[in-house]
Amino acid sequence: MLKYITVAIILKLFSLNPSTKRAYRLIANNLEARSRTKKQLP
Repeated sequence: MLKYITVAIILKLFSLNPSTKRAYRLIANNLEARSRTKKQLP
């Protein structure tokens, strides 16, 4: 339950303003690209 609350708070912080939303998208896109590269997906 603590992990869920922590993640919820972090995601809420990322949605504060356009700058933090943009940062979240950049981080998520980079992580997704690495994941797809490791799995050899297009």
